[in-house]
Amino acid sequence: VSLTPGVTRLGDGTGIGGGARAAWKRPDYSEAGWQPWLDVDSSTSSVDEGWGAAASAGLANETQRLHGAFSREEGGNFESGDGTVVPSAYTRTAEAVGYGLRTDRHSLDAAFRRIRSDDAGTPVLPMDIEYFDTELWHVDGRTRLEFGSSAPLELRLFLAGSNVRHAMNNFEQRPAMRTRRTVAFADGLEVVRRDRLTELI
Repeated sequence: VSLTPGVTRLGDGTGIGGGARAAWKRPDYSEAGWQPWLDVDSSTSSVDEGWGAAASAGLANETQRLHGAFSREEGGNFESGDGTVVPSAYTRTAEAVGYGLRTDRHSLDAAFRRIRSDDAGTPVLPMDIEYFDTELWHVDGRTRLEFGSSAPLELRLFLAGSNVRHAMNNFEQRPAMRTRRTVAFADGLEVVRRDRLTELI
C-alpha cells in the first residue's frame, strides 16, 4: 500500500485530501531463469471467531511472469462490552491472475481480479449485504520508439474495466416487519494514452 498526501497527481485520480493505492502481490522478474515464488498469509480474530487465509504463487524469468492469488475470510457476530452485535458476521473471497512481459523496448502487464462478499452484516445500516461481486481487469502496454539520433518516444496505453453487482436486504440476517431489498449494478471502462519524449543519456 502506498499513500500520497495532499493533492494527488492527475494520473492517480482526482482528489485533494490524499490518496491510497493498494497493489496485489506478484513475483519480481528473475535474471536466473524460471523461478517459482510463493507467499502465504493467515490471520485469526477472537472477537468474532474469525479467520483468514491467503496465498499468492507465480513463476518468473527475465522477460515473463505469471502469478495468481486466492484469499478467504470468515467471521461470526462479534462480541462487544454490551453483548453480541447482530448481524456482524461476514464472508469474503478474492481471486486474481496476472501476466507480465518486458523486453528492452516493450512491456505489458495484464491482470484480472474478482472480489466477492456474501451475507455480511452491517449493523449500523438499515440493510445488510446480500452479495457484493466485483470484477476488475487491466491491460497496461508500453513501448519505446527510437528515431536515429533524435530523442526516443515513449508510448503507453492503459485499459481498465470494472463490473460491480451489489444487493442488500433487511430480512435475511435480521428480523424485519417490512421487508426491503435493493440491487445496484455498475460497469466502468478507463482508457489512458500517454506520449512522452525522453532524453538520451
